Amino acid sequence: MNAYEKQLKALWKGHITPRCFNAPTVISLFAGAGGSSLGYSAAGFRELLAVEYDAIAIESFQANFPEVPIWGDDIGLLSVDEALRLAQLKRGELDLLDFSPPCQADSSAGNQDLNDPRSRLWKEAARLLEGIQPKHFIMEAVTGLLHPKLRPKLDAQLETFHKCGYLVKKATLCAVDFGVPQYRYRVIFHGIRTDLNIVPLLPSGHSRHRTVAEAWASLPAIQHRITPKGQLATLVTQIKPGRTGRDTNLKGNYFSTKRLDFGSFNILSTWSCK
Repeated sequence: MNAYEKQLKALWKGHITPRCFNAPTVISLFAGAGGSSLGYSAAGFRELLAVEYDAIAIESFQANFPEVPIWGDDIGLLSVDEALRLAQLKRGELDLLDFSPPCQADSSAGNQDLNDPRSRLWKEAARLLEGIQPKHFIMEAVTGLLHPKLRPKLDAQLETFHKCGYLVKKATLCAVDFGVPQYRYRVIFHGIRTDLNIVPLLPSGHSRHRTVAEAWASLPAIQHRITPKGQLATLVTQIKPGRTGRDTNLKGNYFSTKRLDFGSFNILSTWSCK
């Protein structure tokens, strides 16, 4: 068993360990299929409520977290009182509010359009943040938010969080620095309620980078592979290991398609949405 597999087993053990009554609590907005929820669970949190709109994501979330109540509707229709009722909490009792608003409108892979309705969904999270008053909040955003074009949005977010009563720190972190075999950069905001008199911190990560080959070493050999069809079948043969579809002459939106380089230590899986 390699170090990566040991780490995953330790995280899974943390996830399935029964929660104590005094375990830290979390509510997840824009919960998706439960990626962040699994992380918080592995860290010992007790999730009290998830909020998600997409029906397929909701189905996946409920299959994996059947004990967590979920608001499966437009976040704009969720009142503070209803959120507190579903989570069985009073204002100020929640330990952590987590939210990762949709990133399509902010990503450098898109148009970075401030008028895109998805670009304003963070305001719904801020509305619930102000009403619920958790001790902490964490917000995840793509690095496109740091582009000068989106500076008005970033400034508005920081000002709003301050008015909600939070001291905030932000930093750009990369998943590869935390043991994930993937160069995924994200801007992370950590806010702490000002009355707690605590300075927010963010981790610096570590330098032990893992390759895709190391991460997948313990997986069983795949006997049945799906053969690519159509233009993708032509595309994958033209991409060199560690490179993307941007390097080909094929027409179409294939720039983010990447071929993994299993043998290289420094070239890992990537994600284009920044």
